[in-house]
Amino acid sequence: MTSTVAAQAVGAEKSYYVWDQTILFQTADSGITSSRGANGSLKTLSAQAAGTQLALVQYLGQLEARKLLNSKKCVNVAANASVATVATISLWYTTDAQLPDIAAGTSNSIVLTLDASGKPATQNGAWTELARSNLGDAKFTIGTSATTLFNDYPFAAWDLLGVAATDTATYFAIVVGTAALAQNTYVEWFSISLQDGTMPTRPAPQSKTTVIEDCQQYYRMSFLPGVLPADNVGNEGASASIQTNTAGIAGSFGPVVRFDNPMRATPLVALYNPTAGAAAQIRTLTRDWTLSTGSGADALGFEPAGTTPAGSTLGEGCKVHWTCDARFGIVL
Repeated sequence: MTSTVAAQAVGAEKSYYVWDQTILFQTADSGITSSRGANGSLKTLSAQAAGTQLALVQYLGQLEARKLLNSKKCVNVAANASVATVATISLWYTTDAQLPDIAAGTSNSIVLTLDASGKPATQNGAWTELARSNLGDAKFTIGTSATTLFNDYPFAAWDLLGVAATDTATYFAIVVGTAALAQNTYVEWFSISLQDGTMPTRPAPQSKTTVIEDCQQYYRMSFLPGVLPADNVGNEGASASIQTNTAGIAGSFGPVVRFDNPMRATPLVALYNPTAGAAAQIRTLTRDWTLSTGSGADALGFEPAGTTPAGSTLGEGCKVHWTCDARFGIVL
């Protein structure tokens, strides 16, 4: 949602969502600053004097995992580095019922530790690595570039060979990790693709509509693009309705929110007051509700509810901002 994500103090050997469905693992606390390049790339810069390793992680759910595991796989990484940097691609699956908890205060992903080349040495949860048909690890060196073009690193031959787990896997993960980055050195990631077959290429272009629809199954919000979720940022984009009860009625519905396409699971709902007033409350033009909650949430929406404010009347307009979060590892 923003062009820069500051280094995060979530701890050493910990993970957090940095963009969309992309998780970043860091070996040092507050280890990496992330930013968007002019070409849309993800630039990961070491912020630690002692250096740090990083890994990019993405999960897929049961349906996608079982489809992926029933055929050969290949991966292409398009990237540059300010200094030549060793990296490793690895693919994993699990039959665990839940993913590692990445919520604040826990901050766990599949990666518990990395080896010197960026491959997960130990994992949170029970994960099995996909082998590359006896070809060894997909280890490579991300090189520098004297132009704006990115280097491509293609790998193939991941194959589960039809073992029983192709029909029992619950989650899938791709991990691309690096060796230690010295302070103020960076890796710039243009794309990481995961494909069927044995001919790795960069991802095909997608329309803006397709990308939004794909992302909305994981995260939705009422805020305008580029506006960070917060109280008191204005009414633009806020959900609106009229008050259907008089003052002081508990359990009154505010603006009911329904999605055009379902989210992947019941989301965590957070409410935000659009204008001046108490945090996280539905608001009329001049008054705050109290005890506002995102009640009745499911994959198709929710019903903000609370106690109508003193002095308010039937038919007053009311508004609320909201976010709905169903990213993997957030909702367990």
